[in-house]
Amino acid sequence: MKPTNIIIFLSIALCLLNLSSVNAASWVYVGSTPNLDRDFFIDSDTIERQGDTLLLWDKIVYYAPEKNNNITMIIGQLEFLVPSNRVRILSQTQFDADNHSHTFDNDRRWYKIIPGTMDEAMLKKAIEIRQ
Repeated sequence: MKPTNIIIFLSIALCLLNLSSVNAASWVYVGSTPNLDRDFFIDSDTIERQGDTLLLWDKIVYYAPEKNNNITMIIGQLEFLVPSNRVRILSQTQFDADNHSHTFDNDRRWYKIIPGTMDEAMLKKAIEIRQ
């Protein structure tokens, strides 16, 4: 192989390696619903702490889509106000069993985190990971 061909081959290989990591996520299991029909995850690579706010991406996997409007998965971006225990959904995409997706920009209202909920569990896990 000519030196120029080797350089071209290596350049293409490096580009492909970089492209494959763009969509990579480090999903960390947070918990399940009591009836085990949904699992909750947060992406540890996307946790950002800025003062009193904490941003992250979450994923909810549905194991009984027929009970949940045919939804199989939701991926969303959440923002938490840490000292006041509030959360809001910045964006979310729902995926259904027919391989369709629907993206929503939510109303961005702040909601109080109810103790014992998955919102509280996600916030605690994110703080634990980022300490």
